[in-house]
Amino acid sequence: GGIPLSFLIEDNGTTLLHIGDAHEVDLNLTPDVLCLPWRTTPFGPNRYKNTILKMVEQLSPKFILPIHYDLPGTEANPSELIGRFDQDVLIKDKWHHFVQGRKAS
Repeated sequence: GGIPLSFLIEDNGTTLLHIGDAHEVDLNLTPDVLCLPWRTTPFGPNRYKNTILKMVEQLSPKFILPIHYDLPGTEANPSELIGRFDQDVLIKDKWHHFVQGRKAS
């Protein structure tokens, strides 16, 4: 997977990919769930987020679970992900469903 603290869990045919601090993944897989490190980096935050968004497109997971968005000093709003992808996004305790980039429910 990526670099520090990345791992892949596979259980009963369902995969969850946690890429840790990576923003590039050299894997040929499409995870069911992608734990997406969404944060505002101190240097080049827009470049970082754009790189992360490209990675999502590359991996094309079924579901996106934003993580690390509430870490002190790098806080980010996970709602920024809404509408950027067709994948469903879980933010806190709410699923946001999309069809062709439009919110379906």
